Amino acid sequence: MDKKFRRVPKVKLLVAGDSLYDHAARADRQRALVRSARHLDLRRAAGRKGRRVVRVRRGACTSGRPVRISATEAASRTSHASPTRPTTAMTDSQIQADRAYATAWRIFFDSRRYDHRGTLDLMEPHLRKIVASGRRDLSILSVGPGPGDVDADVARLLRRVAPQGGSVRYVALEPNAIHREHFTAMTRRPELAGVQFDVRATRVEDLKTHERFDCVFYMHSIYHMPGQEERLTREALGMLNEGGILVITVDHEHGQMYTLIKKYVELTGYQGYWTASEAGLITGESLKGIMERLGLKYETAEHDETIDVTLCFDDQSTTGKALLDFIYQTDFSAMSDDVKRQLLVYLNEEAVERDGRKLIHEPSITVLVPRP
Repeated sequence: MDKKFRRVPKVKLLVAGDSLYDHAARADRQRALVRSARHLDLRRAAGRKGRRVVRVRRGACTSGRPVRISATEAASRTSHASPTRPTTAMTDSQIQADRAYATAWRIFFDSRRYDHRGTLDLMEPHLRKIVASGRRDLSILSVGPGPGDVDADVARLLRRVAPQGGSVRYVALEPNAIHREHFTAMTRRPELAGVQFDVRATRVEDLKTHERFDCVFYMHSIYHMPGQEERLTREALGMLNEGGILVITVDHEHGQMYTLIKKYVELTGYQGYWTASEAGLITGESLKGIMERLGLKYETAEHDETIDVTLCFDDQSTTGKALLDFIYQTDFSAMSDDVKRQLLVYLNEEAVERDGRKLIHEPSITVLVPRP
């Protein structure tokens, strides 16, 4: 029998109940994993051309996942940008790290069949309700939007539902310099004329503002703040206008990337990963658990998505190698030949073939929380 992807229901309304997990214990385990990751990366990378490699959390940076940067680059990231401009000039190593991440992120984004239409459909009735209440000016805070591929559609939605003569203000927090440049270029599209964009080089953890928004939006970016999700949820709700919404999209717990990372951990004993099995990397289930812990009503939309991993099996493909790094959250080139072969076996076991392409299932879920 051919392997088939699980299909997931589209939208459901839930009322908060008991917490699904112990968040404090999860945070403690997660901090231990991060310490282990940093220690093991330094030890394993010793002697590799004198260049130490560490795994670091990139804060609320971009849609995607954490990447490796050099120890020198990690040490240089000691100052954070202000809401309007960097407090200090960026170093060459910071720019190179941002460019490397932006390149890897683009490969992953282009390989994944994203389905954010369901997110927009979930948001639209709430935005229309806000307009119907008499508000003429709409505003949104987008956290870690990357180069703005999804945000362009969100901005179009806001422009469409805004009342005639009203305004749309779009604040984007994007610390990655390369993504910020691309996002700024996106804002100049003719169909977005009239939207007041405000692109800031800062992290949400450092945001100090009395501004209020109709929507706070995390699209695959809250992964970068492990252990802070509950606090950020409370803070986001506190930044909402009456009738405003918090919208967060993360990967589903049934995503095959989690399965693959778990297999890699079991194969190598390497514990430097925020895996679903260790309750470290936030998933749809743990995100809903946060909302239930806080006693919040929420709606969900689940999205059936896939990642094309065909090029991962091409020894000559640099794109395939970069994609393997993202899927396993490791430096694939540093693996032994035996480990590389086994990881490809795992990937092949999880993949299905469609129209000559190899795909893995990576569904995601959007959780929408109206302001209480």
